[in-house]
Amino acid sequence: MGRSGTLDLQRELIHSDRLPPTLVGRAGITFSGLLGEYRASSLGRSHGRQPPRFSKLLTYGNAAILRDLGPRVDPIGHCDMAQRDLQGILIAMASSSRRALDTSPFEITGSRIAAGVHDLGENMNPVFLVKFGGVAGDLPRGTKTPAQKALERRILEEILEGTFSYLPDRMKQYALDISTHAPSVVGTLSHLVVQCSHEWGEYQTVLTAGTRGLAIVESGDTDSLRFRQLAYVALNCGEGVRSELEQAIPDIPVVEPMLEARESLYTRIQAGLN
Repeated sequence: MGRSGTLDLQRELIHSDRLPPTLVGRAGITFSGLLGEYRASSLGRSHGRQPPRFSKLLTYGNAAILRDLGPRVDPIGHCDMAQRDLQGILIAMASSSRRALDTSPFEITGSRIAAGVHDLGENMNPVFLVKFGGVAGDLPRGTKTPAQKALERRILEEILEGTFSYLPDRMKQYALDISTHAPSVVGTLSHLVVQCSHEWGEYQTVLTAGTRGLAIVESGDTDSLRFRQLAYVALNCGEGVRSELEQAIPDIPVVEPMLEARESLYTRIQAGLN
C-alpha cells in the first residue's frame, strides 16, 4: 500500500465504525459491535449486572446513580463511551494537525479496540474467581494494587481469547497491552491518546456529578446523602483528573481547547458546592 493509500485507511479508521478486514481477518466487524457481542455473552450479561462505577463512593442506590451519571458509569457502557471519546479526540487531532496520523493503521485499530474493552477485566464472574483465585472489580482511582492489576490483565486476556477469539493474536495482544499499560507501550502516542480518552470520560463524569449537585442546591435538599456524595465526587475527584489531562496537552494539544470549553462549568461547580 502506497503512502496515499495508507493515509486514506488511517482517516477511514479514525472516522468509521468499521474494522478493516485486512487487519482483523474478516468483514462486517465494527468497533461498537464488539461490545454488543460481549454484552450478549454469558460473561457480558453477568458483568452488566455489576454495580455502576463510582459505587464505592456513591451508595445511594445503583439505579439512582445510573440515572444521575448515565452510561459513563455503566459497567460496560463506560467502555463504549471511552471508545467514542477516543474517536472524537482522534478526529480532532486529524483536523488540527497530522499528529493523529503519526500512528499506523494497525495501531489506530488496536487503540480503538483497547478503548472499547479496557475495563472488561473488572468482570467479577465467579468463573474467574475459581480459575484465577480472585477478581479485582471496579476500585476507586489510584487504589488498585499490583496484584489486582495483574489479575485484571489475566481476566481481560481470557475475555479477548474467548469472546473475541477471531481477532488476530497480534491485535489482541496489542489491545491488551494498551488497556493494561504494559511497559512496552507506555509513552507511545497510541497509549497516551487512549489514556487521555479515559481521563476525559472521568472528567465528564465529575462534571455531571457537579451539575446534579448544583441542581440539588437549587432545590434546597442539601442534607441528603445523594447531595453529599455527588458533591464529594465533584469536588474531590475533578482536580486529579484535570491534572492528568493538562499533562497530556504537550502530546495531545487538542485537549487544551476541550478543557477551556468546560472551564466555566468547572469553576461554577467548585464555587457552588464548596
